[in-house]
This record gives sequence, structure tokens and C-alpha cells, in this order.
Amino acid sequence: ISHVDIVAVRNNVPGYKVSGRIVDGESGNPLANVPYGLMRTTDDGTHSMHTTVVTNAAGQFTFHNVAPGQYSVFIVREKTEVRGKPIPFEVVDGDVSGIVLKTMKGASLSGVVVFEGKPFERTPGDLLIHVWIDTADYFDGVDPAPINANGGFRLAGLTSSGTAFLAVAPANPETPQVGIVRVERDGIVLPRSFPVQDGEQIGNLRVIVKRFSGAIRGQVKFEDGEMPANSQISVFVTPVENEPDHPGNTQGAHVDGRGRFSLDGLNAGTYEIQVSVGRDGRAIGPTTKQRVVVADNAVSEVTVTVKLGQD
Repeated sequence: ISHVDIVAVRNNVPGYKVSGRIVDGESGNPLANVPYGLMRTTDDGTHSMHTTVVTNAAGQFTFHNVAPGQYSVFIVREKTEVRGKPIPFEVVDGDVSGIVLKTMKGASLSGVVVFEGKPFERTPGDLLIHVWIDTADYFDGVDPAPINANGGFRLAGLTSSGTAFLAVAPANPETPQVGIVRVERDGIVLPRSFPVQDGEQIGNLRVIVKRFSGAIRGQVKFEDGEMPANSQISVFVTPVENEPDHPGNTQGAHVDGRGRFSLDGLNAGTYEIQVSVGRDGRAIGPTTKQRVVVADNAVSEVTVTVKLGQD
């Protein structure tokens, strides 16, 4: 492709300098190499900007050519364990200086992940552990952490108190799925969700997981004959009950031209299969539902008969 011309015009809106520091909330000492960003608030929402820089040795941050408006400076939490609440400020008709963002001590979770029964072979980083904090208003969390070869993990930088939910998953979604059977601390079994307070350091966690080894082999048939022309079949499998001791997982399945589908890596339990047929972006007939029981280390065969009725 040639003759693609880009014409730029100079922005005549005046820009100003914004500067400040990021300091430790307890000692007041400046913090170096903390990634920070600028967020602008407008009538149509918020917009993040300048998120690839870090504070200097004196903990200082600087933004140039900032147009008048409402802003906040924030810590880019995906790249550090340091946490702090965004500091709002306004640019009117001149430079803004003296902004101080004080950090806070985030909560952390640490421990070891072990397999129930005989574990399958694994390498460092092939499993990830996730945490979400259910607060009064929203879900908070941090990036998933890799699980070491010896099963050790650490999740740090949680800034909200609330109820913690843990999950373990393979880094590669195509590898066998795993799920948490129970969580222990110092030999005591914890609820699958447990409270975390601001700045609390929770250690000695023992997260027991198991490999999901059940499978479903299915066949979709049509009561009124062949599959309608130019249509598509969608299959989803959802656990009927997701009890703490029997975690389940929802999966979608590919359906081949003969109506066959396959799902591996399921936990033992009862699942509901939902089959829907569509064409040109709309459904043909109602969704067909059928239950199937899945056992560990076993394949459950199932045939789902779809009745479309009148198109």
C-alpha cells in the first residue's frame, strides 16, 4: 500500500510540568524505581497515560506538557509490590509541584502448594496461583504468581481488606486442569474463602490441589433429522454444584461435523451439558440441557438429542 499520507497539526493547548515524590508511608523515605502513571478524569471517564516510567533515586516523578484538567498520579501495580492510593490534582494555568504519594503496606499470602495423591510431573512456573479479595464494593487482586518447583508461592501487595479467594491453574490452559481441594494453615483447615486485613502477612498456608482427570465424550443428534444447513452447534458444560471439597470448572467444547465433542480435565461430579444451535447470529430453537455424572480417571459417554421444532 503506497501514498498513505499522515498530516499532523501542532497542539496549541499549553502544557505544564507536574512533579512530586513517592515515599514510604511509614518512614517517609523516598522510594526509587517505583513505576507510576498519570490518569486523566473527563466527563466520559478516566484515561491512563505515561505508564512506562519509574521514580528516580530521590523518589521523584515528573510529567511534561500536561494540559489543563483533572488528574491523578498512581502506582502501576502490575509491575511492583508497592501500593498506594492515587493522589488527585488539577492543572489550571501553571506548573504543579509538591505532590506526595505515600505508600501503604500491602497484605501478603505465602505458603506451599501440594498435590493430593500422586502428583504429575511439573516444572517451575507451569502452575500459577491467583487471589481475589472481595471487598465491600469491588474485587481486588494482584497478578497471579508462579508456583516454584518445590510448591512455594507468595502473593504480595494486596491493599484491600476483605474475603480472599484462591485458585490454582496451569500457565498453559491446554495442560491438565487442577483445582483446590482444601486450604490449611498450621494444620487447621480454613474455609475456601477467608478474611484478610489491611497489611496482614499470612504465611504457612498449605494449599492442597488435585488433578482434574474426568472426561466426557459426547454425541449431538437431531430428533428431526440432520443438522440444519449453515448452522453452528455450541456446547458448554457447567458443574451443577461447586462444593468446596469438589471444585468444578466450566468449559466449552468444539463440535465436529458429525456432532461429536470431547472434554478432558474435568473434576468428578455432576455436570449440565447445554447445547444450542444458531444460524446467522440467532438461535434456532431452545437450548437443550442434559446432565451427566463424571468420575475421576474415567470417561463418561453421553448422547444429547436436540429437538428444534419449527425454524
